[in-house]
This record gives sequence, C-alpha cells and structure tokens, in this order.
Amino acid sequence: MRSDPRQSRRDAGLADAILADRLDILIHLDIGMAPAAIRLAALRLAPVQCVAWGHPTTTGLPTIDYFLSSALMEPAEGVRHYSEKMVALPGLSIWYDEPPPALQPILGRSAFGLRDDGVVYMCCQSLFNTCRSTTASSRGSRPACPDSQFLFIGHPSADLTERFRRRLAAAFAARGIDIDGRVVFAAPVPQERFPDLLRSGDVYLDSIGWSGGNTTLEAVAVDLPIVTLPTDLMRGRHSAAILARMGLRETIAIGVEDYCNIAVGSAAMPICARKPPHRSR
Repeated sequence: MRSDPRQSRRDAGLADAILADRLDILIHLDIGMAPAAIRLAALRLAPVQCVAWGHPTTTGLPTIDYFLSSALMEPAEGVRHYSEKMVALPGLSIWYDEPPPALQPILGRSAFGLRDDGVVYMCCQSLFNTCRSTTASSRGSRPACPDSQFLFIGHPSADLTERFRRRLAAAFAARGIDIDGRVVFAAPVPQERFPDLLRSGDVYLDSIGWSGGNTTLEAVAVDLPIVTLPTDLMRGRHSAAILARMGLRETIAIGVEDYCNIAVGSAAMPICARKPPHRSR
C-alpha cells in the first residue's frame, strides 16, 4: 500500500510543531482511535511519553514509557498487561465535568422504533464492542421478560449492522427466541439528544469484555440502572469501577449467569424502584 504524501507532510508538520515546543513530558490521551495518533506516538517527540486510557489497551510501542491507568479499574495483575510501565492513578483517574442541564426531552420511545410498553434493554456501545452481553442475557430474558426489547445503535456501515443482526438472530434462535420485534437498531442521534435515547431504556447492559466509559457516565447522569460484568483486562472494567466509586455494587456481576439474573431482576423491579427520581445536582 502506497503512503499518502499529503498525510506524510501533515504528520511531519505536527511532529515538527511538537518538537519545537521542547516538551518535558508528552501525554497522549489515547493511541488507537486515529491513525495519525499512532504514527505520532511511534516517534520520540519528548524525553518522557505517556498515554492515558482513552483507548484502554497497551500500545506495544517502545516510544511510550508510561500507561496512565485507574486504580479502581486495574486487576491485581494489571501491570503484566502493558509494554509500558503502568501507573495506577487514584480512583477513576479522571475528572468528569458535571453534565450541562439536560434539554427538555423531545424524543420518546417511538422515535427509536420502541414500544411504549415492555422493558427496554439499552446496548449503546459500538457494535464491534458488543458481543457476549446481549447474547448472554437473552438466555434468561424469555421467561421473565417476554415483552422485552434490546436497543442497539446501528453502525454507519449497513453491511456491518446486518452481519451483527444475523449473528444475534442465530444466538436468539438457539434459545427459541425470534429476533423480530425483540431487537431494534436505532440510527445515531445528535450528541445533545443522546440523553433522550438513554431515557428510553429501563436497564443499561454494559458490553462484556470492552466496557463502557463515557457512555456509562452518561447513563449514570440520567439515572439508568447499569448491569456490568468486569473481565480480566482493564478495558472490561470501566463500568464496574464507576459503580464501585458510587457505592453501587449490587449490579456488578460475578459471572455470565449472575449477569443474566441481575439483568432480568432489574427489569422485574417496579419502574419507580428501577428509575429513581432525578436528583438535584
């Protein structure tokens, strides 16, 4: 594959600008979400170079010295998971600004193709982050929640969405559940209307293996109950850490069966208990 000379010039310009600043420490907020960030991270642009957990996995780059992680998110053996030297900062390791006052809701369930009745499970991670959560929870959903629906956000690639739908349909069919009417793929919404989408749900199913970070914090802001199953790597433990920081450990599962039971149990609770009144902030 040929390199793009225009991209090479842009990268060189960015690298020159960083070098001109003569930094002592360079901190990348993430390495992995954008190709340009990876290319720059592969260069030695400062004596000490770090990465934060915006993309929560090791870079494998010899030019990155430290991985700035979260003490609440790391397992006991977390230092073994990084080519960098892992530094576990206190708590969540981030300061999350209080969200702005919510706009008056204008989008209800019907705007997302959901029924007004029944329980709605929100699965708001990118489809490539979502695999075992809904497949697992479908195990227990039929007897306890016959009218439940699962909402996903469709991917810009229609082909990827369709392949995911077929995979999910097979998993549901193996348990005698018809996917039609049970699974909804909503179109992406503007950022300012994302709270409307979250408020349409009753229970937030955290993706297993690649946990929600910002999305989970947004769900917390609208009082949406969160079910999560922490896994071995830091990237699968964000939501558990957020709930632990809040003192809400009841919906942190210890296995797939427990995850299913908590998901079904949360849906079976009365709505007033499932969604506490909005708290003043």
